[in-house]
Amino acid sequence: MYNGDGRLVWEYERRGSNMPLILDYPQRIETKLHDVFGDELSQSMLEAILLEGYRNGKLSVGQIAEILSITVIQADEFLAKRGVPLNYTMDDWLKDVRSLDNTLGQ
Repeated sequence: MYNGDGRLVWEYERRGSNMPLILDYPQRIETKLHDVFGDELSQSMLEAILLEGYRNGKLSVGQIAEILSITVIQADEFLAKRGVPLNYTMDDWLKDVRSLDNTLGQ
């Protein structure tokens, strides 16, 4: 929540618990952030944290989906729209192929 005093207080509520995040910064930064993001500042902060967490391998697509209350497919789209490639390696693909082979009995 933008409160106009150089502090941005953002509370994320999930399953009955709040996680407050407070950022302190100079007034000129506050003005710039509010000018750029307006009422979407809190959502933009959350998205930035999720994107960075995914890029660094600390969050999975499933975790992003859960946090945003969307499906995994929607989370994939969320990442793709922001130019973030899926963390899916050749090893992951080979494991999936073996798993499918086992499941299909081939």
